[in-house]
Amino acid sequence: MADPIQFPPSPGQGDNWTPTNDIVYVYDGAKWTSLGATVVTPETAAVSAIAPANPKSGSLWFDTAAQHLKVFIGGSWKDVRS
Repeated sequence: MADPIQFPPSPGQGDNWTPTNDIVYVYDGAKWTSLGATVVTPETAAVSAIAPANPKSGSLWFDTAAQHLKVFIGGSWKDVRS
């Protein structure tokens, strides 16, 4: 059986963290949630050749020009393959 995930002890709201399981988690001020559990809305996910304006941390964007899925973390878009 795998060891339980040890989350950081003092997170701030909006903090992102990726443990050894390579799943990105976001702290909402009360609990950690995996990005895989994020509810998809027009504000949190987009499909276009141009990056969405004013994204929130954890937002997803499928860049149709580059054909890559990206996530908004730490103030910038990151390719999920990295």
